[in-house]
Amino acid sequence: MKTWLTIALAATTAWLCATTALPAQSAPTIQSLLACPFAHAEVETALSMKLEKGQAADMRFPDRRDVGCMHVVKGSSAVFAVRQTWDPSIPTAPGGASVGIRAAPTPLEPGATAIAGDPDRASWKEDAAGDGGELIYTRGKVRTRVMLHGGILTSADAQRILLQLRRVP
Repeated sequence: MKTWLTIALAATTAWLCATTALPAQSAPTIQSLLACPFAHAEVETALSMKLEKGQAADMRFPDRRDVGCMHVVKGSSAVFAVRQTWDPSIPTAPGGASVGIRAAPTPLEPGATAIAGDPDRASWKEDAAGDGGELIYTRGKVRTRVMLHGGILTSADAQRILLQLRRVP
């Protein structure tokens, strides 16, 4: 009897911690996009490489926004980049609400392949030379591209690293 009670209490405690420790994720807005959504140190840690200071861009249009950030890997011509595009044409659910933070499928681009079981329905587009690529996914009305190009890693290694980064927005 004690064992059953201990297991039940442990399971309840774990469930409560899991449901209260993380804040609820809200849908991104056109104003909430950041040109450089990853901290410099966060990217360096993920890549296990040093980066030059990033360059950012923020283009605003009446109903669209395109933001991005690019870092050069020190001592190489390789680049890590993020581009996020607010696209009002991404499908909405009845009543005008976004289909969901992770529910909108990203149409596959030529040369891209779907990543099976990905919660964001992401796709991977390998560089032509097989030495990098792009992770592409959609959340709400934001299409995100996280890229690693430049011949310092194989495409498979670049994909593994980019899939380990947290998802933005």
